[in-house]
Amino acid sequence: MTYQYINRTPGPINSRPQKKFQNRTDEVDRHESASPWIGQLAVVDIIQEARTVRTFRLACGQDKHIPFRFEAGQYVDLAFFIEGRKQQRSYSISSSADERRYIDVTINQEQGGLVSGHLFDCVKVRTLIDVRGPLGRFTIDRQAVRSIVLLGAGVGVTPLVSMVRTLVAESWPGSIHVLFGFRTEADGLFVQELTDLAHNHRNLSVHTAWSRPVGRDHDHIGRVTSTLVRRLVRKLRAHTYYLCGPDQMMQDLHAGLQKFGVDESNIHTEAFGNSSSDSELGGQYDLFFEGSGVRVMSRPGESLLQTAERVGVQVDYSCRTGTCGLCQVRLREGEVEMLRDDALTDEELEKGTILTCQSYPRTKCCLDQ
Repeated sequence: MTYQYINRTPGPINSRPQKKFQNRTDEVDRHESASPWIGQLAVVDIIQEARTVRTFRLACGQDKHIPFRFEAGQYVDLAFFIEGRKQQRSYSISSSADERRYIDVTINQEQGGLVSGHLFDCVKVRTLIDVRGPLGRFTIDRQAVRSIVLLGAGVGVTPLVSMVRTLVAESWPGSIHVLFGFRTEADGLFVQELTDLAHNHRNLSVHTAWSRPVGRDHDHIGRVTSTLVRRLVRKLRAHTYYLCGPDQMMQDLHAGLQKFGVDESNIHTEAFGNSSSDSELGGQYDLFFEGSGVRVMSRPGESLLQTAERVGVQVDYSCRTGTCGLCQVRLREGEVEMLRDDALTDEELEKGTILTCQSYPRTKCCLDQ
């Protein structure tokens, strides 16, 4: 399901959205990320969590506190110069928001991943890393919410782990239900820690599902589904849900929970991972970046943000998944296909604002960046 936005200035933008997700949390203002902290932190520890996953612990050194506060569920941008070009990626913070000495970012080494490969091969203890953050609004309003269900899979569990660690550290009185999915035992993340926490905190329950287990002693065999959630969690409509993981999993969970009567306003999602190219999207079209005076021909499977990066047009960005809103520009002329618009208000959409990381040209376009 996609969005098609057609804008022929000066008329209003016409949209036919078919929304897959909605993420509307109020605790962190949606524009707070306009002025995040920017600076360098040092790697003080590297922890092997699973066969392809490591936690990089970042701190100021000399027992100083981290120079910013964050909410559990937020992320930071890490930037590196690789092969002469600046590369930036967003990673969720997995440590507790009450931990002031450091932040943890837990990262999966993607096959062929440029930045994750650099992190695993070149970054060592004492390496200085450029950091911007905190960013994101996938957070919990602890005053308004009484019971939460955290559903995640793979390395997508990292912001949810930060939530558990934070709520436990603060002795939050509400109920916390956790259901995480992994492939094999070698891929499990934080399972023992969460199990131990559940033994010591009566308001916390933890379950794991394994899609390709090797052994036999497991809670549940299979994937994280709404049917499994219904089996494990009583009174489904009484909880607030936080989902993070593969796109298809979140789509299925979102639809399944709504089918079981959960109100959409009680389902919050966080897109995870960088957007990947799809050769069926976009095509070869003439693009004009008005602010930079650059005209270029787009390529099949290339988002507007990727095209801008290829030709050196400066467009700010962070998440690359359509949730931060930093990569927005105005579509002055033309038609694009936009996959997500979570970060845009109705007013911005009416004015022709689009997210370049989620937009693929369908015609000749003029962009005011």
